[in-house]
Amino acid sequence: MSTDVRLNVRMDKTTKDQATTILEKIGLDPSTAIRMFFKQIIVQDGLPFAAKTTTISDHELTEIKQILLQSRQDVLNGDIYDLKSIKSDYTDRLSGSNND
Repeated sequence: MSTDVRLNVRMDKTTKDQATTILEKIGLDPSTAIRMFFKQIIVQDGLPFAAKTTTISDHELTEIKQILLQSRQDVLNGDIYDLKSIKSDYTDRLSGSNND
């Protein structure tokens, strides 16, 4: 049985508004995004991403949006995947080596 826990996160309004706008564009609400983030911290035993700045192409952004939408559904269904396998699948799809 799951219990709701309130998380007291302090941030400035501009940051919250900008993040919320971006999340809405990819079909996520802040609560779901934070849940996904925390679950990935557990799976990865640390931050689920490299803490660096990168630039992505429109094609990569489309792929990421599709993956995030599927990930949201997986989280809602209680399914969790290892980030290494997701990253490998994503890399394979970008390189064209997985032609399903």
